[in-house]
Amino acid sequence: LLKTKFTTLKGGRVVIGNFNGSDSVNFKPCVLSVKILPSHISKTEVSVKEYMEFVEKNNGVYQDVNLKPSIDTVNGISSDFFQDYLTDKKYQDYPIIGVSYVQAMAYCDWMTAKLNEQFTKNSKVKFYCRLPTDAEMQFVMINSFEPVTGMLQNVPSDKFVNDNNTSSFPNSPVRTNKAPILSIYNIVNNVAEWVLDTPRSNPDE
Repeated sequence: LLKTKFTTLKGGRVVIGNFNGSDSVNFKPCVLSVKILPSHISKTEVSVKEYMEFVEKNNGVYQDVNLKPSIDTVNGISSDFFQDYLTDKKYQDYPIIGVSYVQAMAYCDWMTAKLNEQFTKNSKVKFYCRLPTDAEMQFVMINSFEPVTGMLQNVPSDKFVNDNNTSSFPNSPVRTNKAPILSIYNIVNNVAEWVLDTPRSNPDE
């Protein structure tokens, strides 16, 4: 399960920020070099099947958080399709949608407990699952395509992401569109994903 679900992130540095000039006085680029620690990251987005298992096993509530996905956080689809998406088996391997930041954090807490119970009962090693930071996501994106630059240039999404399937939402099941370098899927496009902190173009904000 662990080798199937997670891939190793060796760590390094990533340069984030606004390279086009964000200083309102001097119009200079505002960038920041961020150290990324070694860790493991999920190879895929959380699927409908995985999240709905979380909902069902906790009777819709976990740590006082209502776990039911909401169409209020999704744009461009009908309520009928939203319900079909969550219940029809043909979508069970597609990424979950309609999940809030609080619900995503609750899922991480539940997954932490689940993995520790399953794999570390007699071990000093413990799992801690959380959302990735914005810098970590950018680092993963960069190293999925070009591991030597440390800066995001032009990610060739047209070559590695199913951009032709724009008539449906989302584009792809979670285990499709594997990146050419890291063992990670759908790192570009498909659905928006929560990060632990606030995505920033200006590191001084």
